[in-house]
Amino acid sequence: MQRALPRGRIPCFTRLARETTMKQQTSTRRLFRAALAASLALCTACTGSERLHKTPSGLEGVWSGRALLGTKWAPRDQPLPLEIEIFDDGRVEGTLGGATLRNSHIASNRGAVGRALDLATEYILRGEIEGEVAAGEPKRSKFVRAPFNVVERPGETTLLWGSVTTWEHASGGKNEIVGAHDLELRRK
Repeated sequence: MQRALPRGRIPCFTRLARETTMKQQTSTRRLFRAALAASLALCTACTGSERLHKTPSGLEGVWSGRALLGTKWAPRDQPLPLEIEIFDDGRVEGTLGGATLRNSHIASNRGAVGRALDLATEYILRGEIEGEVAAGEPKRSKFVRAPFNVVERPGETTLLWGSVTTWEHASGGKNEIVGAHDLELRRK
């Protein structure tokens, strides 16, 4: 004997659905799985993240500038100096505040779909760091990511613009140690 469903309830989401309407529940699961697969495919198409083995000629060279700290433990908008050298094979060497970059490289940060939709930045610097990035750092930063775009304006010098974030663990996560915005690097 079937029980009456409470008024205003969708059968596939109620406790009674298990007993009475298995077909609706199965179709809902299929729809959810299809939406999940489509989302993953879109996310994969939007991201780049392959290491650049041949750096675009506009990026090669020595770049210097600053970013502004935006963390709770540091004075707001305190400048964080950066100086990096980008080599033709994608390697990066340089300094981030008082720390030295190690095993760092430039990678593509988006794929064709991401580029068409103008999602994320064009490039990202990934690497390890040794030393104290900023005075008063609560924990020692070990890894860095700096997404950036190349900005070319008529009559001005080329600019690398983005942000910098450091973490204690390689996987990143929400517990960033140093977060700096308005990264501006100019060719030296």
